[in-house]
Amino acid sequence: MKNIFFTLFFSCMFGFVAQGHAYDATDLVINNSGAYVKNFDVKNLQELFDQLEFPTYLNSEDNVYPRVFVQKFPQDYVSLEDKTYRNELFIKILMPLVLKVNQEYENEHNELLAIERRFNKQKDFENKDILYIEKLAEKYEIATPYKDTRKHIMLLEELILRADGIPPSILVSAAAIYTDWGTSRLAIEANNLYKARNWYSKKGLEPQSDDKDYRYKIYNSLEDSIRDYILRVNQNINFKAFWQTRMYARKKQKKSGDTILGKRLDWAFVLDNNLRNYAGLLDYTLTYYRMHFLDRAEMDKEYDLEN
Repeated sequence: MKNIFFTLFFSCMFGFVAQGHAYDATDLVINNSGAYVKNFDVKNLQELFDQLEFPTYLNSEDNVYPRVFVQKFPQDYVSLEDKTYRNELFIKILMPLVLKVNQEYENEHNELLAIERRFNKQKDFENKDILYIEKLAEKYEIATPYKDTRKHIMLLEELILRADGIPPSILVSAAAIYTDWGTSRLAIEANNLYKARNWYSKKGLEPQSDDKDYRYKIYNSLEDSIRDYILRVNQNINFKAFWQTRMYARKKQKKSGDTILGKRLDWAFVLDNNLRNYAGLLDYTLTYYRMHFLDRAEMDKEYDLEN
């Protein structure tokens, strides 16, 4: 009943939903975590952003994003001729998703640090902490030959290194490179922002090349694509230099309160793509489009329908 009330209230509040456009009830779903939007066209999505006073493009003084989570690119997004506007819209679509998903991984990191503190104090693991460690070890594909307490000490140490978010500037810049700012076939047809593949499988979107050894992953939403990419980065040993540099930045942040900037970590993504000098391209995109502002962005603490 609560969700139905919110949806009706929201539809009345933003009359454009019914102005000549046929939207399904699932195209705008509201719950306590925010508003989930899909299948909107550019005009209606922009009107929604205007109503919610989205931050001005990369404005350091207005850097709080509302909890509006666009699950798919607008139906007519590819046809936008103004590339500057398209790029701004791309960032506005992705940033709430990036902040939301990053928070999930940062919550895992914080819980692991809490477990470490409890262990250092008690000199032993609580049962609930053992279960949490083993669950995350399976998620991040971490194994150890040990069977006793040493097993969970090693797993905890490795998980603290891996389980964490990625600076928004890197996530948005990488997605821009992989999808040509959201206009690629993968982004539109598969919600695939980072060219994720299913190898030796017939499941997924068939590549247009002659290579038939893989299919591109199809995601239910852009949010799922971001979530999976962060997990892949945190699983893949090719990113060990990134894990270590991120950990160093976390420790420095704890002492000084400095923001962790993607500009200082993007070099560690050199093996993320077979493109020649991919890390340089990532750094150029991040720098040219001033993506560093995104690393200081925040999400509204809660979704307030009345505002």
